[in-house]
Amino acid sequence: MTRSQITAVISIVVIALIGVFVARNTYWEDIPYPTPPKGEAITNPFYAAQRFAEKLGATTVRRRSLDIPSPQSVIVLSVWHWDLTPQRQEVLRPWVEAGGRLVVDRMLSGDLSDFEAWSGVLWDYDEDAANAYYEKLEDDQP
Repeated sequence: MTRSQITAVISIVVIALIGVFVARNTYWEDIPYPTPPKGEAITNPFYAAQRFAEKLGATTVRRRSLDIPSPQSVIVLSVWHWDLTPQRQEVLRPWVEAGGRLVVDRMLSGDLSDFEAWSGVLWDYDEDAANAYYEKLEDDQP
C-alpha cells in the first residue's frame, strides 16, 4: 500500500467516525414558535372570530360605527361605554327587541344599571377570579 492510499483510508475512517459521532449526539426536535399576526389580524381583534364565522357560512363585517343591520343579524360590541351615548341605545334597543342578537364582551363599561334593567343580564366583575385567572396564565408561561 502506498502512502497516498493509507492517507485516503485514514481520511475515510476519520470522516466516518465524525459522521457516527454527529449522528449519535444530535437529534431533531420540533419547537413551536408562534408567529406574529400579519395583515388585517394586526389591527382587527375579531379577525380569528370573523374567519371562523365565514368558514361556517356567515357573512362578517367589521365597523367602527354602529350601523344597525337586519334583525336576523348579530352585533358584537367591544369596548362599549353603555351610558355615554343614549342615542345609540335608542337605536339598539328596538333592534334587539325585534329579534337582533347582541353580544357584549367584558369591556362593557359605564353605569350598567340601565343595561342590566333593560337586558336582564347582571354584570358583575369578580376581581378575585380575574386575578387568579391572570396569575395562572403567568404561571403557565415558559
